[in-house]
Amino acid sequence: MACHCASHACTCTRARAHTHTAVCGTRQEIKLGKMLGAGNYGEVYKASWRKTDVAVKTVKEDSMGIDEFMREAAVMKMMKHPNLVMLIGVCSDEIPMYIVTELLPHGDLLTYLRQPKS
Repeated sequence: MACHCASHACTCTRARAHTHTAVCGTRQEIKLGKMLGAGNYGEVYKASWRKTDVAVKTVKEDSMGIDEFMREAAVMKMMKHPNLVMLIGVCSDEIPMYIVTELLPHGDLLTYLRQPKS
């Protein structure tokens, strides 16, 4: 699979046997920048996509399978609320796989909540 955009549903029925390039374009359009954090599943980077700052969660090969990865992306795609991070798209054509989301201006919630009040 290539990059999938969250703004529409994929009509393909063969999960790994097609190349699907949607609004998200290609993986080459995503330029990883500074690492923002790391966890069990992979790292999160500030990145640039089509002159827009985004967050990219990289998913380690051994941390989850393609099916689990695509289920997580499908759930994120359905969740639309002003208080939730917006999914922009996923890239599952290479390892590490990417989940591309909007970039939070104040970082992750836990770090934000732990900051001393100013």
